[in-house]
Amino acid sequence: MDITELIISIIATAIITIIVAYIFIWRGRRIKCFILPTLSLARVKEEVKEKTELYYENKKVENISSILLKIKNTGLKAIKKENFVTPLKFIFDDASTVVSVNKVKPENIEATIDWDANTATCKFNLLNCGDEVVIKFTLINGTGKLERIEGRIEDIRKIPQINGLTDREAKSSLIAGMLFFPPGLIVCFILFLMLYYSGLPASEDWLLFFNLVVIGSFVVTLGLKNLYDWKTKLVSEKAK
Repeated sequence: MDITELIISIIATAIITIIVAYIFIWRGRRIKCFILPTLSLARVKEEVKEKTELYYENKKVENISSILLKIKNTGLKAIKKENFVTPLKFIFDDASTVVSVNKVKPENIEATIDWDANTATCKFNLLNCGDEVVIKFTLINGTGKLERIEGRIEDIRKIPQINGLTDREAKSSLIAGMLFFPPGLIVCFILFLMLYYSGLPASEDWLLFFNLVVIGSFVVTLGLKNLYDWKTKLVSEKAK
């Protein structure tokens, strides 16, 4: 293989790596729902259940709970009102009833919110890149657990429902990210120095050089993915 073919191979590998990293981590239009643990506001304990009654707006209930959801545009494209083919639909356990839904923050993002029985629907006028909305659901009876999220948004195949990484998973992602990312950068830096001081490798060494480019790029991408997972934990914690 001559020098021209070698250069083309290196450039092609770099382009493919960038495309894979872009698709894998920073795809265009994306949305994520971060779910915080259900908070019990009031309930009747079993030992006093026969002698105690709990009411919500003059209605006898078993318990009152609330849950916070953080909805964030994690992609690079804005999500507009017309992109919602169907609104986001939040479905809680069958025994629970949604009694109120409030947009906690921010005030400058308009949202259309409705609820009935154990479901609530939500549609936003505009979510720019990085925009995030925190919504508070108040429920009576049941467990107050969010069973699933439905909805159709243009260019988004699935709406991730993230309960937040556990502390152990977050630490594992951070460790994996730190193990992969720096070595990958070192390999790439060594390749740069080789090109800078020695020029392009000899024809018989092109395969080794090409493999180092692929390995370095892959390790950097893997490190970035794990650091991104660790950041997901931090984002989820900030919503609390």
